[in-house]
Amino acid sequence: MLKIRIVRPPRGQIDGVLFDLFHVGLTYELSPSLATLLVCEGYAEPVLDFLDTYREQTSLPAYDRAADGRQRPS
Repeated sequence: MLKIRIVRPPRGQIDGVLFDLFHVGLTYELSPSLATLLVCEGYAEPVLDFLDTYREQTSLPAYDRAADGRQRPS
């Protein structure tokens, strides 16, 4: 199974699968063939969980000017 996120409303059907049932912005776990078809047609993008996890683990803390004590030059 592959995860994809719908980025453009798909239309029509293939092999009895109605593409109208997929909604923009939602993530779906689909068979590799159906997921690949939607990505290749531009209706979806792959969701790579390991990249999302990496981004969360490596995010930098927000800049806190009050704690820093330095002033921006005028």
